[in-house]
Amino acid sequence: MKKVLLFFKNLFLRFKKYVKEKFRLKQFIVVITTLVLAITFILLFSFKYSIFDFWFESPPGPINVVEVTNIVGETVEDQSYDNTQTIGDETINTHVDMFKIFVVFDGVILKGDNAGEVIRCYQELSLSNNIYSEDKVKVGKKIRVYNHAASIIWKTAETIIEQPLASEGYFTVSYVVDDVVTHEEVLEGSVLNRPETNPTKEGLAFFGWFYEGDEFFFTSEVDSNMVLRAVFAEDITWDFYEYDRINALVIIAIVFLLFLIVYGKYKGLMSALAVALTFVGVFVVYIPAIINGYNIYFWTIIICIYTILVTTLLIVGANKKGLASIVACFVGILLGAILTIILRSILSLSGNSTVEEYRVFSRGIVLDTPIDMRALLFGAITIGTLGAVMDMGISMCSALKEISDESMHPSFKQTIKSGGVVGRDMIGTMSSTLILAYAGSSLAFIVYMMSFVETDILLLREEIVIEIIQALIGCLVLISIVPIATVVCAFLYNRKKKENEV
Repeated sequence: MKKVLLFFKNLFLRFKKYVKEKFRLKQFIVVITTLVLAITFILLFSFKYSIFDFWFESPPGPINVVEVTNIVGETVEDQSYDNTQTIGDETINTHVDMFKIFVVFDGVILKGDNAGEVIRCYQELSLSNNIYSEDKVKVGKKIRVYNHAASIIWKTAETIIEQPLASEGYFTVSYVVDDVVTHEEVLEGSVLNRPETNPTKEGLAFFGWFYEGDEFFFTSEVDSNMVLRAVFAEDITWDFYEYDRINALVIIAIVFLLFLIVYGKYKGLMSALAVALTFVGVFVVYIPAIINGYNIYFWTIIICIYTILVTTLLIVGANKKGLASIVACFVGILLGAILTIILRSILSLSGNSTVEEYRVFSRGIVLDTPIDMRALLFGAITIGTLGAVMDMGISMCSALKEISDESMHPSFKQTIKSGGVVGRDMIGTMSSTLILAYAGSSLAFIVYMMSFVETDILLLREEIVIEIIQALIGCLVLISIVPIATVVCAFLYNRKKKENEV
């Protein structure tokens, strides 16, 4: 025990000595101020939005985690079909082999009140061209499943419920469980909270609350009197939802952070903080702002400014190099935004060409918060460009600062010359990296399209054009960052020298 205490005491003393000798007060103040401002920004705007209402398609029942104990069997359903496609004057006939495979398996519940209970589950796979997936359910795998009712019991002729008159500014919400009715006054415009406990009925399982024939998920605002009816089911089956990857992701993230901190030390720790704050800002402020129908152009620029400031102040600091990096990144991202708007108009891009984009658009219509898909395309390209802009901008400013500090006779002209040399080398590798990143992220889609569509027709498809435009805008901005960062650095790094000469 004494050895353990002595070890931690020595570790603390070494840390104290390191802080005292190498950690400057100015750095400490900048880091604390940045963290406070970033957290204030996130908290200030996260409360304004429904930050957990992300999904258009909600699972129809509770989700649970099971470990697969036994594969009961599988059934293959042949759904092959012939397809005719006309390209120009040529008609192509193709045969597509489609199969649906239903894998039935047993799983033991790992969490919750029913932990240890074995339940029957199944997974539905759609497979084509006789290619059978190797990622089917396997014994020992941890999987998330959700329940749904095989046979729902509820009244087809709903009885009329007499609701009491609510106070001014409130609506009445009535909960109906068979013949038992309870009423609740809810503030107009507020989001209704799901009851803490589910109703019970002997011999049946609770399925969910239904409003006017559809399941109610407690995500929309109350704008009228409502009658919610408890629906029960005779049979409950569990559907495969997804593999349980959360624990593995957490371990991978921890390993990544350890490598970052061990190798980068103080800079690594600041990088980890910058990544975390950026992630939270995007998912707690930016995406909910889009979901709730706020101006996408405005919030895209705001989140870009937030990300640039937080990243630069934490990693570079409040100094000339940090100021040069911020200015270069701001100008670069504004240039990228302008190019996006211009090219989007020239190429007549709608931003509503894929299944996911159509679902986003439909979701906005259903929930009465329509989303401007052209603006969403602007946000996607601008946010995608931001990472490359910061990488190039900060790297250029950092390299030129080192050159300026090490030079015997630093000058405006010498900095400009050095920026050209460094920038030309960086442009080649960064442009290739950016293009490969975009191509890699859409590789499966590109392979699929090129398997069935001629190249000249392929270049007419909006999905392909958007990928090309993203890469081109990113490369154009990267090239533009070099002279921008060089001029800003030449002005800032040599300003003191000029003042001394006067």
